Amino acid sequence: MECESATCNVYEALDKLFTGEQNVQPSSFVGKLRETFPDSVRRTWPSIHSESASQWKSGPVMVRARCMVQDSLGSEFYAASCEVSKGDSKRVVSGVLRDSFGDESVTNTFDHGARHCYVMVPIPGATEWFERHFDQDTVDGSTDMKRLKLEPAVSKRLEKFVAKFIDDAAEELRVNRVLDVYGVMSGHGFGENPEMDGEQEDQSSSTNLVGVPNLHVIHYEEVKGLPQDIISSLSPSSSLPRLRSLLVDCVGDELAADYLAMHLISSTYARADDANICALPLNVCGVREASGIEQIVKALAPKVKVLPLTSFSLSSSPFHSVKCYKTNRLQQGELQLADGTHLIIDETVTPQGKVEVSGHAEANLSTLHKVISEQKIEYEFGFYRCPFEVDVPVMVLSEERSRFVATPYRICLPSGPAPSAAPIDKVAAADLLDIRHSLIHAKTMLKEVNVSGDVAKSIQEEFVAMCADPANGLLSDMKAEKLSQLLIVTRLVTVLRGHTEMTIDSWKVAVLMEKRREEELNARFPVAPTAADFAAENKEN
Repeated sequence: MECESATCNVYEALDKLFTGEQNVQPSSFVGKLRETFPDSVRRTWPSIHSESASQWKSGPVMVRARCMVQDSLGSEFYAASCEVSKGDSKRVVSGVLRDSFGDESVTNTFDHGARHCYVMVPIPGATEWFERHFDQDTVDGSTDMKRLKLEPAVSKRLEKFVAKFIDDAAEELRVNRVLDVYGVMSGHGFGENPEMDGEQEDQSSSTNLVGVPNLHVIHYEEVKGLPQDIISSLSPSSSLPRLRSLLVDCVGDELAADYLAMHLISSTYARADDANICALPLNVCGVREASGIEQIVKALAPKVKVLPLTSFSLSSSPFHSVKCYKTNRLQQGELQLADGTHLIIDETVTPQGKVEVSGHAEANLSTLHKVISEQKIEYEFGFYRCPFEVDVPVMVLSEERSRFVATPYRICLPSGPAPSAAPIDKVAAADLLDIRHSLIHAKTMLKEVNVSGDVAKSIQEEFVAMCADPANGLLSDMKAEKLSQLLIVTRLVTVLRGHTEMTIDSWKVAVLMEKRREEELNARFPVAPTAADFAAENKEN
């Protein structure tokens, strides 16, 4: 049986599939449901933020959602097969995809199953075009599709829901993963106490949150990279050069555009000896108004988190997530982000002069430093902290050099007009989508770059010669770090050129770019002398 409409009653379909057996395998049962509601039907189900989905309090609704795993609630047992009654009527049914049986009472339970429960939230920083792409990624031509495209979103987005998975593989899901989930959303009926809020759990069930709906998952997919059909249609050799030209128009400077392009495709895809391979934390100096660059990045990247660095934001609450043992919930911090989220730290809103901070400021600056330097963040669990590896490209926007966080790469904007996203608005929609897809794909291509033995040897010889030249001023303790930075830029240049083979030419381009960057930065924003510099100068005199 195939359900032809998104408005099918899932519980009716469930009961028809269930044969009344007292022993049932929930996983095979859900497999049958996937056949009943195939991909062509699931994609016509309304988005979780649509008006139709908001009716879950009145009855079960079939929905789809793109979301992030925010917390794990553990597992719960349920009646996989049981007898229910209403008056003199009795029947054997399954509790798969159900929290309750309405006005029917369970009189006998034959078999139990376990399902894994997670708190799901909207993806932090998800850009408008990224969400719109998911909402419209359905089957064209159907009546349901036409209806869904016109269906308005609710005025207030659903802040969280609990997803319940039958699939045993779901037990291995980790926080901060991004998923597309399809299933049945309903109210669970637990703890209907108006004085309790959604942060509290009902005392009769640790896997249900008061006022928060449950979504029983029929199918889910991890959102990772691009589908193969899109990859095969891409043309990086044409779209990535168009990206560079577009960014030059946006920021008014070729070098700044090059570093912005590299930042957009940067990704911590591996780690070696505590080094983050291909992270490019970037401090953009000379920014008077941050909105222009923020809009540029949001127009091109799927996930962008903007963090204004004010006295209040630094002091009021921790940037990292904290486990609250009173509610047994992981409280989401500002920096609980999905991999691939671009973090923009806006220092242009920071007051000039002395900044009055208190509370969490010191810990929050330490958290930012760890994310930038190690691509890690520590979540707080009572008496201990647990480190989580992240892939979060960081960009700091400041009027001069950043006052609060140090990044290995700093670039200064020209003193002309402020950056603007206006040139992006003039790009044809199909071309812009191709550029966006090429950027996402370029991130995945970083790990595919090959370095031959001959090229590695030539790079080593070039770097040794560079270190031997006093004009470069490379101290012995800086050499390893500098080599790592140059290799990262070389790899990024290689991918932006549409290649998978690193060449000595790409290395030389990277060396020249880094030299120009440092010269322009030091000319525009000289490094302030430290007390140690003054002491050394006085000693020489």
